[in-house]
Formats: sequence, C-alpha cells, structure tokens
Amino acid sequence: MNLRKKEYTYHCIECGRLTKTLHEIFYGTADRKRSIELALQVPLCDECHTRIHCHATKGEGKAFQKKWIEWLGQDYEAVKHQMQLSKLNHNFVVGIRKKNIDKIKNLVYIL
Repeated sequence: MNLRKKEYTYHCIECGRLTKTLHEIFYGTADRKRSIELALQVPLCDECHTRIHCHATKGEGKAFQKKWIEWLGQDYEAVKHQMQLSKLNHNFVVGIRKKNIDKIKNLVYIL
C-alpha cells in the first residue's frame, strides 16, 4: 500500500478534517527521507500543516513531533536516537515501519 497516493483520504490528526496528504514528522532533506523510510508520517490538512510550519515556535514544533510519534505508538526517545544515527538499524526499520503503516492504514477514510 502506497500511503502517499492521492486516492486515499485521511482525517487530519489535529482537527479531523478530511485530507489527502501525509506529512513527514521530521523535515529537512535528510530527515524527510528518513521519516519516509520509517513511515513517520501523519495526515495533516493544509491549514494545520501551514499553521504548524509557519506559526509554531521551535519548541512547539518539537512538542508536535513528540505527540505524533507517541500517537503512532512509538517511543519518542528511541525514534530520536535512530534519526541521529548515520545508519539505521535494519530490525528497527522493519518493526517501526510495519507498526506505523498499520496505524496510518486505519485512518483511511472510505468514501
């Protein structure tokens, strides 16, 4: 299942509006790629995405990251540690990816 396909519709985890976009929890070129690899993505409507990226302070942004990682059922400190490693642990990647994809699949809104 390609979670980024536009034919899937999700509920925004911040406001509940319908959205067709998943956004990476960690951003910036390298962190964005790693977020995708680990399926660290959450559905956000355009309004919530803009509000968080453009209007949140750095501290608020980190609080959102922690909240979303915990929402995915992951340990924030373990994920942060893996994000900082130069090479990801294969077993960690396989485990976290499956769990995150399963959680995101449950958000697909069936039309």
